[in-house]
Amino acid sequence: MEKSKISKEMKKHNISEKDMKKHNITPDDIKKFKKSIKGYEKLLEAIGRL
Repeated sequence: MEKSKISKEMKKHNISEKDMKKHNITPDDIKKFKKSIKGYEKLLEAIGRL
């Protein structure tokens, strides 16, 4: 998935920089998650949004 799509998804689910810091999610983690929708769902789950 391209970066803009992830950004839109993150906005859609209200995932902010603050959430990322709070849950210790790094840009590298996001790169890993970006590789798949399933990974993205795991990211949301980690943040407790799913």
